[in-house]
Amino acid sequence: MRGCRLALLALLVVAGFAGCDSGGTECQCGAAGLTVSIPSGLATDVYSIVPIGLACTNAVVDPTPGPNVRAAQYHVTPTQTGPCHLDIDLTDGTTFSDDVVVIQTTGCCAGLRTDPPGAAEITVPPPIDASSLYREGGDD
Repeated sequence: MRGCRLALLALLVVAGFAGCDSGGTECQCGAAGLTVSIPSGLATDVYSIVPIGLACTNAVVDPTPGPNVRAAQYHVTPTQTGPCHLDIDLTDGTTFSDDVVVIQTTGCCAGLRTDPPGAAEITVPPPIDASSLYREGGDD
């Protein structure tokens, strides 16, 4: 019986260190906040990213979108918990929108993060090629 307890204790100790890297860091976490990914064909077409809502009041967008900015990713840093709505405005007049909920996490990877965690990765879809919408020889 004592041998089982020692084995269980050893297993718990090993499991407790499973999240550590060789440098002794307990967690390897991505940046808190939101990441907006832009397809390469639209990298110069982001006119603005407008964060709206309680969590995104005074949120910082980095880099700041503009006419001379070419970026494949933008980072949005929320300021508190709650809902956040993003409008990603493109120079052609289209807008891509997304809604997320920001929560305060504790422990490993503490910070302002989305719920669910995968919602922090926002991907703007590539532009639609209008010619692919028509079938060859179809009735238009």
